[in-house]
Amino acid sequence: VWYAKTFNASASVLHNVSSPHAVFVHAGELTKLVWERCARALLPPGVAARAQYTVRNHPLPLTMKQSLTIEAVVSFFAAAFVIVPYCYLPAAFVAVVVGELSCKAHHVQRASGAGRLAYWAAHYAWDFAGHALLTLCLLLVYAQYAASSFAVFAGDARAAFATGALTLTYGLSALPLGYCYAPLFESRAAAQVGIAMLNFATGYVLAILAAILEDVSPLGAATSEVLYPWFRLSPSFSVAEALLRLVADFYVSRVLDAADHPPPPLRWEVGGRVLAYMGLTAPVFFALAVAADGRPRQEL
Repeated sequence: VWYAKTFNASASVLHNVSSPHAVFVHAGELTKLVWERCARALLPPGVAARAQYTVRNHPLPLTMKQSLTIEAVVSFFAAAFVIVPYCYLPAAFVAVVVGELSCKAHHVQRASGAGRLAYWAAHYAWDFAGHALLTLCLLLVYAQYAASSFAVFAGDARAAFATGALTLTYGLSALPLGYCYAPLFESRAAAQVGIAMLNFATGYVLAILAAILEDVSPLGAATSEVLYPWFRLSPSFSVAEALLRLVADFYVSRVLDAADHPPPPLRWEVGGRVLAYMGLTAPVFFALAVAADGRPRQEL
């Protein structure tokens, strides 16, 4: 039995342009509305109450290119947001040194016979032990999400080792640099905020600036190559550069079908050069911190 009946059904379509399948879902819902009106108008009440119209949406699975693009973008933002707490880590440890300087505890220890090298070496060893513990906790968190956006940092043993080595070496270099900043502050709160902002400016900001310069033009790429050696003197920039290069290298190997035999993440152009810079600058920053600690005045 065929029924012919006309219904007026007006509807507005509002959808996100990034979700084009929403248009077809709306078409299904609009068809459902018209069908229900037809059922109520043409079928007996008991039959119309039991009649149903169901719309099912089964999108096709993502292609390999789409999956890699989404994973790359998510991993890039994961790396970018991970860099921010990296900038704060040294500030949390150096705040203790600033507190000792402001309350004269440092002066009392030095006047009591503690040598400059012994004082700063004790702080360095204790702070680095705390940083190593935080690194272990960080790797455990990465491992929990290794199947998704953090596969770059803890997807396998080599990735986890590279992330751990970069984080530990970052602490080895960033802590003594923070000791050099310590005399600039008079309170712990100011030191935490100030050193975190310095690390953010010389790390995250410079890393994004260098990445933009590389892609803008050949002149920008040449300029970034000249500035890179100077930027890498900052531990925050070095670890930010390494993390971003790890993300890029990981997905380049996926695109080239080298996932079964990926290149080592700590090779020179990805993470090895950064490890060398931070390893070499660590003793230099520590020597500067020790040298800046002058002879204490012994006052009666």
